[in-house]
Amino acid sequence: MWQLSLKEGIIKFFIAVIWVGLIWYVVWLYMQWSIVAGQNFVQYNVSFLILALILGMYLIWISVFTYLCLPDNRWSLMMLWIAIIWIAEVYFLDNPEVHVYLADILKLVWVILVIVWPSKALVSKAYEEKKFEEEIEIIEV
Repeated sequence: MWQLSLKEGIIKFFIAVIWVGLIWYVVWLYMQWSIVAGQNFVQYNVSFLILALILGMYLIWISVFTYLCLPDNRWSLMMLWIAIIWIAEVYFLDNPEVHVYLADILKLVWVILVIVWPSKALVSKAYEEKKFEEEIEIIEV
């Protein structure tokens, strides 16, 4: 494995706590039989809960094994995350009367990622060094 600085460890811990909270909330919604899909998509309610659960598990994977599963292309990641924001806006439902806030939670988390990821704030020093070593060209004379 790689060595984490204290700052990176704290960031990864808080990110993992947020994602575990998202997974817990999705499981709680499922156990309450809450409707999270929009009016035209109620028959896909369990599918949307599974999608949110998979997103949460993917984000836990990212927070633990950052440089193993993220592609290097920042633009494709940003487009993926913007698509997830759009899906949360169009297909997920918020209903404060029954404590369903999944659409708002997904939009908030992914908007933060869209803003933070291009700035390389979530990239560890070990990954930056590994990437630099891969890109170095040794010119022999």
